[in-house]
Amino acid sequence: MALVFAVLLASAPLRAPPEAAVEPPPVFGDVVDVSVVNVEAVVTRDGEPVHDLRPEHFTLLVDGRTVPIEFFSEIRAGRAVADPVSGTGVSVSPFDQRFAAGESMPRRYLVFIDEYFALPRDRDRVLDGLEADLEQLRAEDRMAIVAWDGRQVELLSGWTASRSTLRAALDVARARPAYGLQRRSEARQVESLLRYSQRTTTGRSFSSIGFNGSRGIGRNTIGTRGIEAQGELRSKLIRRSAAASATLRGFGRPDGRRVLLFLAGGLPEAALSALSAVRDVELRGEPPGPWDSEELVEALVTSANRLGWTIYPVALDETRASELGGAAIGDPDLQDFATGRARARLDLVRDGLREIAAATGAVPVFGGARRHVLDMAADDTRSYYSLGFTPSWRRDDSLHELEIAVAAPDGRRVDVRTRAGFADLSSSTRVTMQVESAHLFGAPLVGGGSLRLEPGTPEPQGRRRMVLPVRLFVPLDQITKLPAGPNGAWASRLELRVVGTDERGDAADVPVITLDLRGERAPAPGEIGTLETRLELRRRGHRLLLALYDPPSARLLGARIEIEP
Repeated sequence: MALVFAVLLASAPLRAPPEAAVEPPPVFGDVVDVSVVNVEAVVTRDGEPVHDLRPEHFTLLVDGRTVPIEFFSEIRAGRAVADPVSGTGVSVSPFDQRFAAGESMPRRYLVFIDEYFALPRDRDRVLDGLEADLEQLRAEDRMAIVAWDGRQVELLSGWTASRSTLRAALDVARARPAYGLQRRSEARQVESLLRYSQRTTTGRSFSSIGFNGSRGIGRNTIGTRGIEAQGELRSKLIRRSAAASATLRGFGRPDGRRVLLFLAGGLPEAALSALSAVRDVELRGEPPGPWDSEELVEALVTSANRLGWTIYPVALDETRASELGGAAIGDPDLQDFATGRARARLDLVRDGLREIAAATGAVPVFGGARRHVLDMAADDTRSYYSLGFTPSWRRDDSLHELEIAVAAPDGRRVDVRTRAGFADLSSSTRVTMQVESAHLFGAPLVGGGSLRLEPGTPEPQGRRRMVLPVRLFVPLDQITKLPAGPNGAWASRLELRVVGTDERGDAADVPVITLDLRGERAPAPGEIGTLETRLELRRRGHRLLLALYDPPSARLLGARIEIEP
């Protein structure tokens, strides 16, 4: 989403009508400043937790360099363990709160339900298991549930410890549509096209209807359709990662151990890899290059490590070999190759789920274990070590690699799982995350005010884009005005953010536009300034949130709009 802005401060005062108070949804929309990085490390041997380790047994590396461990505690069975030497123990949460020995460490379980790729039956079985395991929640634990339908994320339940509330939310989740059958229908349509292209003929030519033998005709068309289908699939997978990433940013950094249960639907489009295999082998004599599985999950992993979330990705269903598409190819010489390529695509997506887990210190959930994901995640987050350190913050949004090595006192090998990094978030990025959260859940900006907005008529820019004129009315008594000359002259530097989602669920990076506003006299009480902008967008329906940020006061003013091309 490209954005073009023109700014004008109006001289005529206007007044914005008051807006009705809206109760915000029960989510954490604000992002607090963090002075300590807290890292959880699960240490096991033969699958069992290793206890009674001390700080000297750990080596913490940031970008390959050893850093001192300033805060340390073992969490055993959900409680901080007393230090065996001093008899005390502390844990450090992201809010720099200290947990005394014996105090419980709360957990936050966020459930993300992918409806776009999921079959209703497979989704519901996992949700049934999740409901059956709600007894695993302790008094201090909380759970929230969201669902993604391929276009937008909907909040089904905010943070709550109420099992009845969560059961009701799961009932709603099971009643919602799941679109895996549509995805399989799409795959079957392309497979049918492929089967037709593989029919043998006598080679006769019927030029009046453009037919000269199906084996030769349409090969480029069939192959091109396969390549396009794979591009669409890649886009959808990236969109799913982006939706889950936005959800994490929306919930921010709640206190306690943060766990995302990422319920990911299956991949019937694996059959489509056979199409590109056929085209590339017969037309170019070489197979298509592999996808980059890291690209498919990059957005989600980055947000998780920025905010300290551990992600347990759950494969909602299992694709059978018969669904891989090799049998759709009539040429025996290509069947094995095409099926192999399809298996490779399927393995790649599963590798993406494994990468999500490994990068955030968790384990992926496949097969029968997916029906007990909450039980497994609760057990896996019950015992771990909490290590805290104070980095040299530059507030430049840079990502830093984390590694933890453990030398057990008995000299035997142990396995360590932890997240792969953390981010040095800038103040600007924190504000952007707050605005994204408000847009995602339709919530008011935390501590913010409102703007009156007047959209113009969308102006077509070619076949695919449009320009939308927008006028914002800014209450001047709600922004910081610094002296800039005699007779009450003033200046104000503001930041404008535009968060948008189109009708397909696609979103763009959030632009941050710096605006320098000036006035030749002190504004009268209630005076309004006019801010005019032009937004260049795709020619689709959009939901937009425009947020004006005043850095000196940390105040946000926002306005929402829905538009049609």
